[in-house]
Amino acid sequence: MEQSVRITLAVASSTVHTKSRHSTMEPMELSRRWGIGLSTAQKTLRVTTQKGLRTAVNPLHCRYRTQQQQLRYNCLNSKFYSDTMFSSSVSLRGNTCGQIFVNDLNYSKFIPLKSKGDAGMALEELFQDIGVPTHMHTNGAKELTTGHWRRVCQSYGPVKQTMSEPLTP
Repeated sequence: MEQSVRITLAVASSTVHTKSRHSTMEPMELSRRWGIGLSTAQKTLRVTTQKGLRTAVNPLHCRYRTQQQQLRYNCLNSKFYSDTMFSSSVSLRGNTCGQIFVNDLNYSKFIPLKSKGDAGMALEELFQDIGVPTHMHTNGAKELTTGHWRRVCQSYGPVKQTMSEPLTP
């Protein structure tokens, strides 16, 4: 009995992040709750996204902070590929490498970096300039899979990360 109560409380206090962009609410229920017509409710549900929706079962034990990064930037329905490029010479601004981002729609962006550890900042710049893609494919380099890069992918999306197999072109 005691163990089942602990499990129930753990489930009740957890949050659920939905991956669907549209609501699971029915137009009739929305019409009833808001006191609006059925056609207005249908139109509202068709154009309203539910990105970043978090729900919990009562009683609530904490206050959920808003995650504005999810809603602040454009959402791109595209898969991006990224890799770090290195230079044998140092630029006038002290850059020794750069991060390149490309997608299947012939878009490419190069962001110069002082070191490969700054790749996460380049990813943030990409998100702020053009938007947040649904997928990001990289090689297995640590700077492209862990640390700041990973935190950025999780907080702005979440962006699904995939990696190529080791020792393959």
